[in-house]
Amino acid sequence: PKSPESEAIVSVTPRVAALRAFCERLAGAGLENSYEAAHARLAVTYMATTCTRLEMVAAGKLPMLPPVSQAAADRSYLDTIAKLCDGLEKVLDSYEKSDDLRKQQVYRLWRAGR
Repeated sequence: PKSPESEAIVSVTPRVAALRAFCERLAGAGLENSYEAAHARLAVTYMATTCTRLEMVAAGKLPMLPPVSQAAADRSYLDTIAKLCDGLEKVLDSYEKSDDLRKQQVYRLWRAGR
């Protein structure tokens, strides 16, 4: 049976994959040191950290908290991934009508993968 955690990971995986690819497009455009690239890398890294943590918990390599605390900790990690994605996606979508040429370029790179 699938756990709520595994279902949450599955649901956010495509979003994180899109951010990973976006980060690569930013690097290809010489924008690897931009805020947008740093935020995307943070989401990708946080996803990997969360998956590692869940694997360690499942393998008994990480001490379990009391059930209610464990569920809250698991949810916190998963919510953070979603919030990192939500935040960056909102910023990027706000660039669509920007007069700033750099923001327009970043927006085009973002939309190129959608």
